[in-house]
Amino acid sequence: MLGKSEIKINRIKVPYSGKNKNRKGSLKKSVAANRVRPVDDMNLFDRSLTVRFGTDELRDRVYFILNLNDGICQVCDTNRDLDYPHHAMQGAKKTDTRMINICLHCHDVLHRVGFETLKKTREELEEIGWNNHLEYMESV
Repeated sequence: MLGKSEIKINRIKVPYSGKNKNRKGSLKKSVAANRVRPVDDMNLFDRSLTVRFGTDELRDRVYFILNLNDGICQVCDTNRDLDYPHHAMQGAKKTDTRMINICLHCHDVLHRVGFETLKKTREELEEIGWNNHLEYMESV
């Protein structure tokens, strides 16, 4: 497994900490949801939960996911030109427990064209993301 300083990634972003007011989406909803039910009190093996981790936890998960599958895109299974791990579910269901390795090409296709042209379906990617989460939970 590569160390944190050895990971090759094209566009590393600082994980969202909830402090950027210019970010799209409702900051109030995510902050309110976190106040009602802290992550420490959640059953992280419950698939129905939408979970957003803090900066440190998210960073650890990102590094773990980048090292999965020998650093190969989990969508096309060939490309090593990885982007920042992508959430397999979007919108209101977007959760940090379902993140996948994705290459720049697949990421671009996903956002410009959609799932129709990718090798894997939305459901397959959600399952891969969940399995990544389970592997992470086993490793800690």
